[in-house]
Amino acid sequence: LSASHHPYIPANGLKRIFTARVPIIKKTGPPGLDFDISLFPCGPRNSALLRKYVLDNFALMQPLAMVVVAWSKKVGINDSRNGFLTTYSLILMLIFFLICGDHISHISIDTDLNIHPQPRHRSPIKMH
Repeated sequence: LSASHHPYIPANGLKRIFTARVPIIKKTGPPGLDFDISLFPCGPRNSALLRKYVLDNFALMQPLAMVVVAWSKKVGINDSRNGFLTTYSLILMLIFFLICGDHISHISIDTDLNIHPQPRHRSPIKMH
């Protein structure tokens, strides 16, 4: 992927992660706006399932996730670049723990997660 040759991808702040198990592109921007893009075909479905678990159980998941992520960073295990865990994997383990303890319900893999949103229909422009 060459960002400089594509008109819609700005070359500045774009980096391929060669050591990742799946293709990853990292975009850095202003503070707080960094993100990774996974090019793995199951990524959108996995992210939608994770989002559903968090949103369906927000009152429980949000504070627990914040504590787990803060703790993992403090003890130095939230550092995938050095062979440790990612925030994504920690949240998956938290979900698994909560399901096993009957604190949250399992979501069937067949659940419609609406990962392909319908196109927006624009109302016609009225000319007067």
